[in-house]
Amino acid sequence: MMTDTTQTSKLITQDSSLSTIVLAAGESRRMGALGPKQLLPWRDGRTMLQAVIDNLAATALPLHEVIVVLGSSAGEIVPTLSKAQWPALPLRVVVNENWAAGMLGSVQRGLAMAAPAAGYLILLGDQPALAPFTIHTVAAAFLTDPTRPTLPIIAGIEGHPLILPPALRDNVIAARVDTPGGLRALLDNNILRVEVADPDASWDINTLEEYNHWRSRAGRTTARPNDF
Repeated sequence: MMTDTTQTSKLITQDSSLSTIVLAAGESRRMGALGPKQLLPWRDGRTMLQAVIDNLAATALPLHEVIVVLGSSAGEIVPTLSKAQWPALPLRVVVNENWAAGMLGSVQRGLAMAAPAAGYLILLGDQPALAPFTIHTVAAAFLTDPTRPTLPIIAGIEGHPLILPPALRDNVIAARVDTPGGLRALLDNNILRVEVADPDASWDINTLEEYNHWRSRAGRTTARPNDF
């Protein structure tokens, strides 16, 4: 499905505000000595996680709330997330104490803390190059039919962000945290896939090699394990 945001953007009003959950609880084990990837520099003095939130703020979507879910290294990350950086965002931080159980647990923690909303926008904290336009496009498509889980698709590959309809919230929260296939397995088959041209919607950063690849692609210098 190709989405004309000039037609659907008019649907995005305060009456259709979304709750956003930013997943940033992982241990970054594959980063090795670099430490928490959420704190790695990305651009213009911003960390990877700050860049994700910057991109969300740039969408100008009417967001009911922004919940950042932390876990491993929460104590190091919290000081970098002062609300003053994003005065227009209703941002708060929660901690998933069971972060080691996997991403689904962090989604559940975020949904459990979220207020009722038109939908639940789930962002990955390690996609710092995801374009604000892509987030906006997926949100606009979701609001044309807010009963369907909605995500972008790029050259046949599913990406992020994912938006969950309110009807799925309780089912996701109640699921076993070790559900095979995680969150994706809990979605019904009625997924709305939105074609986008943004290649950055289909990747995230888990290793030093990936970090260097995408950072150099963005015109930044690469890093070595002893740089930080």
